[in-house]
Amino acid sequence: MGNPIKSFKLYAIEAKEVTPNLPSTQSPILWRLLTTHPIESLQQALQCIEWYKQRWLIEELFRVMKTKGFQVESSQLGSGAGIKKLIALVLEAALQVMRLKLALDSQRDAKAELIFTKKQLGFLTLLLKTVEGKTAKQKNPYRKNTVAWAAWIIARLGKWTGYKSHGPPGYITMKNGFDTFNIQYQIFDEINDASRDVYKD
Repeated sequence: MGNPIKSFKLYAIEAKEVTPNLPSTQSPILWRLLTTHPIESLQQALQCIEWYKQRWLIEELFRVMKTKGFQVESSQLGSGAGIKKLIALVLEAALQVMRLKLALDSQRDAKAELIFTKKQLGFLTLLLKTVEGKTAKQKNPYRKNTVAWAAWIIARLGKWTGYKSHGPPGYITMKNGFDTFNIQYQIFDEINDASRDVYKD
């Protein structure tokens, strides 16, 4: 005989958008969620809805890791161990890109040292002069050495216009800017090391 079918208890949540000015041609958002988490109060239901809302961030994370981002699926590695290591490295880089992107929409003034070294922050200060425009609208509006301040510079390196009227930079724009930053910083760091060696000699 096969294994008996296990039963488990599910809770159903229905969340419907209430928008007075919704155009007649559109339907309100309606979510019907099933969960094994006990739902015995409105607060518990709202918590599950909040968890479900994060699914978009997870999808964006995979998008950054895959085709238009770091292209992890194009790896030519032959061993499982090598692929696992690659995915771990790409995941960390993709998370950094997402931290930068989300910082531009956040009200928090998180310190950029959470992502960058002091030396990298010094290099970002140099880069700022090359990506800022002459008008007030093309100046970095964020407090220096915050994650948002660094993210604005990275976005400009990714070819974002800097104008709020053009909308915020996307994840792929941020990824491209992050790639450019890393390449330029590596060159900057190597030149500095070579200069120190010459000075010692």
